[in-house]
Amino acid sequence: MEISYPVLSVNDFAVQRHTAKELRKVNDFWLNQGLLRPGTLIIDSTGCCRTISRVERVRRSWFLFDILDRHPWYYVNLSFGKFTQLSLERVKAVVTEVVVRKKWYRQGGEDQLSFEARIAAANSIQEIVSGISLYGGVRHRKRAA
Repeated sequence: MEISYPVLSVNDFAVQRHTAKELRKVNDFWLNQGLLRPGTLIIDSTGCCRTISRVERVRRSWFLFDILDRHPWYYVNLSFGKFTQLSLERVKAVVTEVVVRKKWYRQGGEDQLSFEARIAAANSIQEIVSGISLYGGVRHRKRAA
């Protein structure tokens, strides 16, 4: 079954919306931090849920701006396990549980009640996906002096 983009990646590191291109080319920093790793749920716009089983770096990107970036960019192949179809209510529950448990709703300038109300008011999975850009914890490494 084909993936309907955009998608949400959901794990204990982040809840983030991705386009097809963003799932194919990833910054090394984000890979090392755990943005896309085995066990990450990928929920597409129709509610089809897949779990990443393997992330394989195919090659480095040679696009000029990718080369000049502090962290190299890689093209990756993602392998998925079997898919399951999630209902709208289940998608709401998965997203709300992770964001509230990690208190990431603060990143959007919301409190817990307004975040939960916004997700609960969504009428479609597409509305949930399009309403999220990134919630998550980024651990920056200190530069050597």
